[in-house]
Amino acid sequence: MPIRLTAHFAREFTGPQAALAAMGRDFLPRLEEHPDIQAYAVPGRDIEIRVIFGGRRECRQWGVPAQAMGFHAVASKMKWDGRREEYWRKVADSHDVHVNMDAAMDIGEWWDRNQVEDRESDLESWLFTVPHEVLHALEWIRETGGRTPDEMFEEGDIDAINRTSRAIRTRLNGGRPDGDEDHIEFHAREVTYATMPKATIERLGATPWGELGAAPAAPATDALPSPVRTP
Repeated sequence: MPIRLTAHFAREFTGPQAALAAMGRDFLPRLEEHPDIQAYAVPGRDIEIRVIFGGRRECRQWGVPAQAMGFHAVASKMKWDGRREEYWRKVADSHDVHVNMDAAMDIGEWWDRNQVEDRESDLESWLFTVPHEVLHALEWIRETGGRTPDEMFEEGDIDAINRTSRAIRTRLNGGRPDGDEDHIEFHAREVTYATMPKATIERLGATPWGELGAAPAAPATDALPSPVRTP
């Protein structure tokens, strides 16, 4: 069964965030068709990776730094529930990756502060975030045979999740701390350059940051419904 990538939005976006989120959403069908993505398919399992365009709120929920451009949701840190008087942690019951649209706003500040002319390169770099996080999820899927973090947690608590993460690092880069990041980033750039919507990047790069929300976005499709709106 093929790998499916679906777009989901944690909230409505306006202005530049809406334009970037729409570009990320419309990038997914192109990315999904790339053979490197489908190489991770698991026979007999229907695999969906949900690409969630959110922000700092989702970072807080998962214990991720607010400035992170994105993350693969696996398990949060332990939290204390004063009402129930117990510790708990959030564990993903689906294959979810998040794109931090609040951090994406730093692009505009960079443009304005430094009078950047080569804006297309910055947009391409931002777009790398989508396949980068998708590839994190795909490596998890390869390592677990398609099981979700919650399924692994049920099998062996947080130790099973930690063992899986270590196994991925070992397989990709000899077990160095964060050693998988270089491998995944290089792979993300390869698939992005092969599939990126160049016309959209050129159009957005030629549009002043403050006017991006008014730039026409590709219409949502039935397969990728979206509450993204532009004014």
